[in-house]
Amino acid sequence: MKQASKRGAEPAASSTKPGAAARRLTELEIKVAYHEDTIEKLSQVLIQQQEAVAQLQRGLAELHGRNWTASTYDRDAPDEPPPHY
Repeated sequence: MKQASKRGAEPAASSTKPGAAARRLTELEIKVAYHEDTIEKLSQVLIQQQEAVAQLQRGLAELHGRNWTASTYDRDAPDEPPPHY
């Protein structure tokens, strides 16, 4: 049975080929760049959706206002048939 070295475990990079760590770092940097790009695109989509929701809320509030005005007007009108009857 082998005994553990006094210095502890050797780092994994020292047991790999010399260019492997640099290659792995490059791969990770590429992944980070793609993730940053994806996050930026998602942020832009979120901003557009928030603007659309705000616009829809304003439109809904306007329609509620029109409906209230129309229903108030209708309640004040007499219950007479329209002139074309």
